[in-house]
Amino acid sequence: MRIKHIRFGRRRAGVPRDAFQEAWIRHHAPMMAKKTQAERYYQVSFSTVARESDTPFHHAVVLWYRDYDHWQRAYAAPPPLEGDPTVPLSDRRGGLLLVTTEHVLVDGPETLATSSWYLRPAPPDAFIGGELPLAWQREAEVLMRDVQSPPVRFVTSIVNDPAPDATYVALTEVGWPTETVRTSGEQSRVVRELLSGSTLLHPAQPVTVIRGPAQ
Repeated sequence: MRIKHIRFGRRRAGVPRDAFQEAWIRHHAPMMAKKTQAERYYQVSFSTVARESDTPFHHAVVLWYRDYDHWQRAYAAPPPLEGDPTVPLSDRRGGLLLVTTEHVLVDGPETLATSSWYLRPAPPDAFIGGELPLAWQREAEVLMRDVQSPPVRFVTSIVNDPAPDATYVALTEVGWPTETVRTSGEQSRVVRELLSGSTLLHPAQPVTVIRGPAQ
């Protein structure tokens, strides 16, 4: 089963986004693409409405692997940090890694510029091990039925081997057809109730390093 590797990160205080992006695109991304041989690899930045110091994450990288063995081989040795210009620019304590199995509940266009990303804690009494918890299995159906302008895509990626004290165990990506629909959808009672307790992020269009199969 395909593995979806999602790493969220923060820049150090005072590091501009453009400086980090320059270092990531020119050095880190090509190095990791060569090392991991991922099927697909992109980075998104998160737009902010508050001060950046209040934002849980500034960006995320997403990589897909054919299966667990492919993912293990990619990280059999740690990436070389010496000489990587993103290292001194990153807040290494402010990161988050989710190694997940992806569940595509509504398969539509991947409209990242008008998507809502929800980092999610585990529901009560749920088994988390790559499988979709029972409490979440009908979420897409409810949204498609009860939201006035329903999403065009709904994907939940579940952590395969979470730590007992993990703050987040999943990422739900809700794709909306337009910015206006996203705003009204996020504010709807249905969405707020279904995804309560989650951390909301707004991704921008991705910087693609490796193009490949999305599913």
